[in-house]
Amino acid sequence: MTNKLADLNDHLFAQLERLRDETLTPEQIATEVKRAGAIVDLADQITEASKLRLADWHVYQVLTKRSSLMRNYIRSRYYGGRVPRHIWLGVSVENAAHKSRIDHLKETNSEARFVSFERLLGQIGDVDLKGIAWAIVGGESGPGARVMEGEWATELRLICDRDGVAFFFKQWGGARPKSGGRLLDGEEWNGFPTDIVPQAIRDAITG
Repeated sequence: MTNKLADLNDHLFAQLERLRDETLTPEQIATEVKRAGAIVDLADQITEASKLRLADWHVYQVLTKRSSLMRNYIRSRYYGGRVPRHIWLGVSVENAAHKSRIDHLKETNSEARFVSFERLLGQIGDVDLKGIAWAIVGGESGPGARVMEGEWATELRLICDRDGVAFFFKQWGGARPKSGGRLLDGEEWNGFPTDIVPQAIRDAITG
């Protein structure tokens, strides 16, 4: 059986759920904590074995809803040092109830932080995006897709303009990803944070 990071992520959260069981004895709690630690150790081994594939001539985008876990793992993995610039860290935020994920993202020592407001299911409201390099906004797509209101997306565009964040409007969504097109307020918005792309990659693209 091959262990994958996605599988280990699921196993870890299953362990954390079990630790919430108030009927566990102290001995059982200690056992569950050891199992959770073993899962994290194995994830580290997989990451270490993958180091050659994390070549700095590629950009890797790491996107998660488990923002506090990513923050804690990154702090441990890089011992408080800066995350390599070719590894971009991102969180998904679908409505105002999950804005705390942005705070967790800001607590990582990275220049390459991005937020995916896709699928956008509710108004985010005022949020401080300073320190975020890129915001991606889009509606839900697929059967039964929920509607994204235009003012939700426009509000985020204005916040990005205020806070100096590259703004990319991906789609309105609908039954198919391209159903509603890509125009927001009559324009396409294709912002991209070129300044955080490693210089070697920029040189290769322009050279």
